[in-house]
Amino acid sequence: MNTKIIIKRMNYENPKHKKVLKSCLGTWFSNPKDLHLTDPRMSFPFKFNQWVKISYNNKDSETWGAFSKNWMVGMCSMKKLPIEKQVHLYHIYVDKEHRRLGIGKKLIKKIIEQAKKTEMKIILLNVVAGNKVAISLYSKMGFIQEKQGQNIRLVKIFNRKY
Repeated sequence: MNTKIIIKRMNYENPKHKKVLKSCLGTWFSNPKDLHLTDPRMSFPFKFNQWVKISYNNKDSETWGAFSKNWMVGMCSMKKLPIEKQVHLYHIYVDKEHRRLGIGKKLIKKIIEQAKKTEMKIILLNVVAGNKVAISLYSKMGFIQEKQGQNIRLVKIFNRKY
């Protein structure tokens, strides 16, 4: 399956975007395991307003959607921490029917591109230790495990000399 994927910036304050996000997220997180792996702070059943309140009341956050034939099939978000020159990558999710097609990789590349454009030096993310598929993807994308426990912290540093 060679589906063309377009990455678009989404905004939780834009009524059209909000409608798409609410519909997709409600469908994606109808399974408590998927919700927990994406954001352990969320309780099941998924509540869109709680999702927005916890993570998207910040001007330094950006959300990017992956679209196939006008339907959102994946997303990820980043929060810029300008003083620290860091980006926190979070809420990366790809619809089950569209996994293993490189969509997660495209979303991560978009975050890397945005981080570099805004002169950030580090991308950080946390992954639930049991999410082996995500950990493998991040490792392939150059992220290094920094901390382990119930959650794993991964880091990608730009301009590091080895």
